[in-house]
Amino acid sequence: MRCSCTEWRNKRKRNWAMKNNNKLSVVLLTVIFIICRIPYLIAYYPGLMIYDTASSILQFYGYPTFAASLSNVPGAILTNHHGVLYTLLMGGAVRLGELLGSQNTGFFIYILLQTVLGSAVAAYSMIVLSGYVHKAVLLTAGAAFAFIPLISIWTITMSKDSLFAIIGTILCVMLFRIVMSGGKLLKNGMFMVRLFAVNVLLTFTKNVGAYILLFCALFLILYYRRAWYCAAASFALPAILYLTVISGIVLPAFHVAPSGKQEMLGFMLQQTACCVKEYPQEITAEEIEAISEVLPYEELSDLYDPISQDGVKFRFDQNASSESVKRYIKTWFFMFFKHPRAYWNATMRITGSYFIPVPGGHEYMPRLAGNVKLLKENEAFDLHCAGSKELRDMMNRLITGMADTPVIGLLFQKSFYVWAAILCVLLAAVLPKKERILFLLPYIVQILFLFIAPVASTRYILLLIMAFPFMAGSMMTGK
Repeated sequence: MRCSCTEWRNKRKRNWAMKNNNKLSVVLLTVIFIICRIPYLIAYYPGLMIYDTASSILQFYGYPTFAASLSNVPGAILTNHHGVLYTLLMGGAVRLGELLGSQNTGFFIYILLQTVLGSAVAAYSMIVLSGYVHKAVLLTAGAAFAFIPLISIWTITMSKDSLFAIIGTILCVMLFRIVMSGGKLLKNGMFMVRLFAVNVLLTFTKNVGAYILLFCALFLILYYRRAWYCAAASFALPAILYLTVISGIVLPAFHVAPSGKQEMLGFMLQQTACCVKEYPQEITAEEIEAISEVLPYEELSDLYDPISQDGVKFRFDQNASSESVKRYIKTWFFMFFKHPRAYWNATMRITGSYFIPVPGGHEYMPRLAGNVKLLKENEAFDLHCAGSKELRDMMNRLITGMADTPVIGLLFQKSFYVWAAILCVLLAAVLPKKERILFLLPYIVQILFLFIAPVASTRYILLLIMAFPFMAGSMMTGK
């Protein structure tokens, strides 16, 4: 009995020491990754942003925006088109800056906090990976987290996509831990509480998060049947609550406009416009009538932009009845059999660069905080480029030079990360222990969503980029 008690105490001491060593390692690695972001923080002070961020900041301040005008909610200022949590965070950061004496200060505080969070997530993923892969693989993955420019650039960017990618990476790591534990972690109470919290944040950051969770829930419930209720509670429940209670009851109660119908129908509308432009003489009177109930048919040829859905989808009639939408979808379906080539062309003209490298097509840089037109022309905002122009220009030249360099330039191509993700999925499918494909489920959803993406933009694959070092390393585990 004494021996048994002594062994128990020694085991607890070892576990305590291991946990504390892991915590210390996470802190040290986080500091290292933050140091690697410092040149970007200094050069682009107070940080970078995208067009949607400016729209969210305007909404927070009570200004009407184009995003809100797309809805059929009269007088709505806030819209879930960009995510309400995202709007409150971004706008709140700028307001905090005002209270501190400078909007730049508030903007930079947000960027700094996001940098710490992104660095901590990268450190956490490295510690988790360290128990399963060779040291050389771990060092390579760590170097990728530290030195891939796109990771640093988007970490210091105020964007719903950046925050979503960071939270999505946490989800990927936690799924990895579930799989490597043989599903046992699904019955660990504290782990499941943390997982639930991560999944709630994922849904609030981007609407696509809910569909990722439902996809994950389906396969986890089927695979871990003895713990199906745990998978359902931690994955399906947050998604269902968001799609029904939050989006359907809570947000409308606060006069928040929903994301427009055009977002889910965008790829269909684009394909229809392509058909109208390329085969105008072959569209029947019945088809014209169905299309006209949701789109301005006579303008479609001019509205059609081969590399973006925006010109067409933003002309979708938000007041179209459910019957009109159903009739349009039925017409869209039957037109596919008449003109499949037009549908394919409409899709690949947008999504092609996700799969095929584009020479000189390294679209990677968000905009400087002080250079976004929506805010620059409004007297209420004073976000400006406060860093050294010489240092900023030097950093731009360095990044562009790397992007134009053979081999290294691949790290700036969207197609590199998409094919890396596809390769991970294929490896998981053919190698032993095929259950590893379960922690690639968020990757799979992101790849599938590329086929309906409104435009070919780096921000739509940020999860594939942010999680790339961890995911690539996870394929090297022999356990």
